[in-house]
Amino acid sequence: MMLPILIGEIIVYQVTMLVLKLQKKGLKECLTRQITPSQGIIILAGMYAAHSDWIDYEIDEALRLGKTIIGVRPWGQERTPVKIQNAADVMVNWQQSSIINTVRIWI
Repeated sequence: MMLPILIGEIIVYQVTMLVLKLQKKGLKECLTRQITPSQGIIILAGMYAAHSDWIDYEIDEALRLGKTIIGVRPWGQERTPVKIQNAADVMVNWQQSSIINTVRIWI
């Protein structure tokens, strides 16, 4: 009796992993479709800790496609992730005028 349950759990796990892999692939394709026609991307550095896998993918795709990368430091944050600092063409502070002026200049 244990064997069919174990096999069932393995199959459910494999199907779940396949679905997650397809969802991840679909999201990557969607991000690439959005980045491709753009002139550049804006990366909010404060989001990196929670979403580093996706931000890494966005940065890597932007670099691969030759897009401008603008990094935005969150208000009051002293440290910025190194990946964003290294990839960004320019880093700006979290102020409306800074972001708008930088977009006008770089993008």
